[in-house]
Amino acid sequence: MSRNGLWVRAIVMMASGMLLATLVAPYGLYALHWVAYLPMFWALRSDTPRANRWLLFLYGTVAEAMIFSWIADTVTLFSNLGSMFHGLFAYVILVVFAMLFGLPYLLVFGAVHPMRKRFGDLWIVALPAWLVIVEWLSTWVILFPYPQGTSQYRFPYTWQLASITGVWGLSYLVLFFNAALGEAIYRRREGRPFPKRWVASAVGILVAVLAFGAWRESWLRQKIEAAPVLRVAQLQSSSDMEQRMRVGRKVAFDEWIDSVKTVEPGSADLVVLPEGAIPFDLNTSTAAWILWDLARHGKYQIIAGAGTRERIARKDAEADEKIHDFNSVYLFDPRQLEVDPQQPDATATFKALGAGCDLDAAHVFTALEARALRLAGEAATQPAPDAPADAAGAAVAGVEVFTLPDPSAVACVQKLREREDALRKGAHLTPEDEPTVTADTFRLIRAQSARFAAPLHEVSGIKKGDIHAWIFRAADCPDDDCHGFSVRCTGDDCQVMPDAPHYDKMVPLPFGEYLPLAETFPILADWIKGPGDFRAGTEPLVFDAGGVRLSVPICYEAILGYVCKEFDHPDVLVNVTNDAWFGRTAASDLHGMLAAARSIELGVPMFRSAYSGVSFVVDPDGQIHDETPLYTKVERVVKVPLARVDTFYELWGNWFVGACGATLAFLLAARRAKA
Repeated sequence: MSRNGLWVRAIVMMASGMLLATLVAPYGLYALHWVAYLPMFWALRSDTPRANRWLLFLYGTVAEAMIFSWIADTVTLFSNLGSMFHGLFAYVILVVFAMLFGLPYLLVFGAVHPMRKRFGDLWIVALPAWLVIVEWLSTWVILFPYPQGTSQYRFPYTWQLASITGVWGLSYLVLFFNAALGEAIYRRREGRPFPKRWVASAVGILVAVLAFGAWRESWLRQKIEAAPVLRVAQLQSSSDMEQRMRVGRKVAFDEWIDSVKTVEPGSADLVVLPEGAIPFDLNTSTAAWILWDLARHGKYQIIAGAGTRERIARKDAEADEKIHDFNSVYLFDPRQLEVDPQQPDATATFKALGAGCDLDAAHVFTALEARALRLAGEAATQPAPDAPADAAGAAVAGVEVFTLPDPSAVACVQKLREREDALRKGAHLTPEDEPTVTADTFRLIRAQSARFAAPLHEVSGIKKGDIHAWIFRAADCPDDDCHGFSVRCTGDDCQVMPDAPHYDKMVPLPFGEYLPLAETFPILADWIKGPGDFRAGTEPLVFDAGGVRLSVPICYEAILGYVCKEFDHPDVLVNVTNDAWFGRTAASDLHGMLAAARSIELGVPMFRSAYSGVSFVVDPDGQIHDETPLYTKVERVVKVPLARVDTFYELWGNWFVGACGATLAFLLAARRAKA
């Protein structure tokens, strides 16, 4: 092959790699996928294996760079690396990413001519099987796995196949069709007859898939249209993350709360706030009370993307306290606020606990305040005057109260202790200096502690204006099944707020939510600014939202089939995400395309809520509706059909991947037997 001929092949390879970017969102020219590999097949030569490898490396790099071009924008906007060398370093990162994650193209298509030599015409069967195996392995290795068959997500008739095989079956079918036509190219080059049987088989199988898809689509449409619906408030911001970071957390939080307030009470069953909408840790912040009030007033459930912060107690006095952060989703269910007639009156009067040390999210109790709580506990061991005779055993004397273990509070606590010592030494300690908690108050605390299965180990408080509140937490819970609650008092009116149940993201995004190897090599965190430090959750929690089972894969998790299959038979998938980090690029469309595959595979409707778009609803047959544009303010109620259907894929999982592996093993064994 001449040097000029190699250049022509390289140009064809690059053009073919660019073509792959037009097949997926937002362009969606899915029909071209059935012939998209033919230019690449033409450029591969059986007598130039080394040149083929370099050409395929170029092909994969160009394809990945085009599909994931938004990575450069994100690095430029939100990482210190993007400013290096006038922004050029961001594109260096993109090229490195494309070179690394484009290697599967080399791994798959580098096998074309070796398989033709080993298997003959059966390479048309073997190569797609090899593609499926590589794609399946890639879901565990590649940062943004993209099965080729996902390109069909906008065409309902081919898309139905994924309900049986998963997206792997479509990846196989697309490459099988291309390989049958590719064999015609190679036979023409070799002067051999046109492969009529293979081409006819490819066309026949595609027609059969289309016929099945048309039948299943029609059958499912009837079920979907007859199904009850879940009314969901679709809320979306017009702000990008640069704007969000300029205005600060409170302004951004208030914007989302104002959006929730536009939902008329009783007009929706569920309100969804996307990932990042609540820029606070809801297990330590009073922001949760606002959401409880909205849920109670609106008579709807609220799903809210927020954070969770866990403080890990020090093992000894010299050890540093550990703080673990999680990317979480909370469910605020107004049914949890219903009064339990078996519990004491939640309007019991709380008396002021006195001056303490107010921090960002907690109030440190002084020794005097701790003493007041203990005295209340002792009084609570005696029955109230109007209580039944057997009420004495309902409360337990004593409560362990301690200062919040926050290094920033040390100086403040020390000043408070000095003030207490001065009062005692000067004999100026008056009854007004002794903060009190009534026995009724303590009974309420104890009763709520028992109600929410939360031993009362930690107490922190917040005082804001004429509102005084307390947050009660369980500590050292051995079975991770302990909860807490809050008490908020305005004057003589006190309300008990349970901890909202939350799901912690099980697969944080590498280089976004955490920096790989940062704990092993701490210097990396000094070099690379931008990634968070989030931990992985462990429980695939399914929420009960008014009798509807909701699983809420967060952001990236929705593109990982093995994560979504861990949730136990939800009625609806609610995918919350914040794609505003990726700017005005194709990232949100691409992310939505990959997430939509879960609905057709599992037969479950999906409500996708993105911070600034693209948001939409996916029916169990894969049809997408109520789609929003990027960076557009949206405040409306949409309908999600509760028409969950059983699918072969849900029942048998990745059986098709196993079938592809068995096919390759059989062909290899048969080849060895002939040899």
